[in-house]
Amino acid sequence: MKFLRSSTRRRSSRNSLRVVIAGAIVAGSMVVSASSSLAAPKKKILNVASLGFPATFDPAVNGGDYRGLGAFTSLAYDPLFVKTLQGTYAPGLATKGEFGPQNKSLKITLRSGVKFSDGSALTAAGVKAWFLHAQSVPGNTFQQTLKPLTSIKVEGQLGLTLNFSDPVPGFLDDLSQGSGLGMVASPKAIKGTKMATAPSGAGQYILDKKNTVSQITYVYIPNPNYWNKSAIHWDKVVVKVITDSTAQFNALVAGQVDVAGFAGVGNVDAAKAAGLKVSSTTNLLMGIAINGRTTGPLSNVLVRRALAHAVDRKAMSKLLGGNLGVATNQFAVPGDDSYDPAIKDLYAYNPKKAKELLVKAGYPNGFTFTGLSIAIAGQDVEARAFASYLAAIGVTFEPTIADIPTYLTQRFGNVHPTTTLSWGRGTVIQMYDNLWGLPTGYVSSDAKLAKLFKQVLYATPKNYSAAAKKVQNYIMDEVHFIMWSGVPQVGFSSPKISGAEMTKGRPIPYIIDFMPSK
Repeated sequence: MKFLRSSTRRRSSRNSLRVVIAGAIVAGSMVVSASSSLAAPKKKILNVASLGFPATFDPAVNGGDYRGLGAFTSLAYDPLFVKTLQGTYAPGLATKGEFGPQNKSLKITLRSGVKFSDGSALTAAGVKAWFLHAQSVPGNTFQQTLKPLTSIKVEGQLGLTLNFSDPVPGFLDDLSQGSGLGMVASPKAIKGTKMATAPSGAGQYILDKKNTVSQITYVYIPNPNYWNKSAIHWDKVVVKVITDSTAQFNALVAGQVDVAGFAGVGNVDAAKAAGLKVSSTTNLLMGIAINGRTTGPLSNVLVRRALAHAVDRKAMSKLLGGNLGVATNQFAVPGDDSYDPAIKDLYAYNPKKAKELLVKAGYPNGFTFTGLSIAIAGQDVEARAFASYLAAIGVTFEPTIADIPTYLTQRFGNVHPTTTLSWGRGTVIQMYDNLWGLPTGYVSSDAKLAKLFKQVLYATPKNYSAAAKKVQNYIMDEVHFIMWSGVPQVGFSSPKISGAEMTKGRPIPYIIDFMPSK
């Protein structure tokens, strides 16, 4: 099955958070620099505000837009394929991708004449080295994605074929700016030791280390080796770390920034009153991951079900999404391929039943447990609300509201038995590869789930829907997650720029598409 072929890259191009953190980046402030009356043309400068900063510049660890710090990756690295506003895939560093029988192989043709920022050439051998690096580097985010990869065959300077043990129909999304696996790094950098401290991609920009202050301000300037210089819209991009989302929205209203990607539905009226553009799509699924299911009270499925019955989902959805929130007890909402209407009331709000289940499980006096959360996309709000609901059934929930670096460290270190979520919607394949099947972080994977997912991969069009719903039923019956709502992802932008729109096909804006309005 041929996927795409083109010799010209389209720049019209993940939730979820699919954010794992679901949108920590907001961009902004198009600034025209001052110049002498007879000097050079005015420079176009884009200021970008980020709620966090990267612990590393290695895309295999930092990831793409779905990981919440996509601006740091996307500015310096081009993906192999670009996810468009329609949710399709256009050429990037690769001009063609062709799946083999049963989607068990992918043949990639690379773009010729591309150089990395360090001057080395883009080659098939270099891309192979990148995939092997992404598969093995400590802390990599692609454990599940690359698990079925069995071999890589290099075919000349610009061709390579990836072979897999199982079908990988969703692999092109992994090679886009959303996931970040396709953000190929320089082969020199892979062999060296500096990739963690400085970007080394084939993207539009390079890091200006002289004017960068780590954890505070990151300055990017055009890459002199970039293969398509006409696509570069800015003379400089400055990423400023501003860790408070309210402060970012206030800065947007004041004209200090031009785009706020995840400022919340509560600010819609204020944004419209200020003359800002408003873009939204129902994308974020809110809930909490029960990653500590092997020890303590949470190892008992009756306890987990008790907690699930303790939450009033309609009230929680109103709190998180206003009138646009959608109550759900699944890790899906209507329209998603794994959503099953047969279990829509599986965990109806019932504090009395919750208490009965606790007694049956051996915890009549409740218990105490902790959770990890973050002040992004309403996760801190849902954490506190969840604690209030559990208090009503005699259970004490103590959430830690962390900053992004602490959040990432503790999440993958499994410091807490639970972790709040604001995760972008997706197909069952995308969900499994990026979340449900992960052995670390949210720790949803187990042997039975893996078997059910394999049925999805080998399903015919006729039985695909039933197979997808079986996966959803299993993770809900075992309560790997307690979900409560689907909420809109809302973005605000200044009329001075374009390209920051959210769509159902691509709910997380691609910073490379931001440009001055005409």
